[in-house]
Amino acid sequence: MDEQTRNKVMDLMRAAAGRLEATDEQVLFPGWSTEPEYQDERHLGIQAAARAVLADGLSADEGTRVSTRSLGFLVHYVADMMEL
Repeated sequence: MDEQTRNKVMDLMRAAAGRLEATDEQVLFPGWSTEPEYQDERHLGIQAAARAVLADGLSADEGTRVSTRSLGFLVHYVADMMEL
């Protein structure tokens, strides 16, 4: 992704975040399924990005690299859950 596209994506995500932060509604996120049909690239990417955001078990100076593709899957998933 080139720098101009990356900056535009970050601006759009921040604008969306600002709108979400201005409300106090709740969204239901279902538990992860272990069924084979939910073990495709998209679902595995969502799980990887969500685990990286949590940084569970990592100290403050550690981190986890996640592909922008996985982040896209996660953002799309969040939007899908809001639609339900």
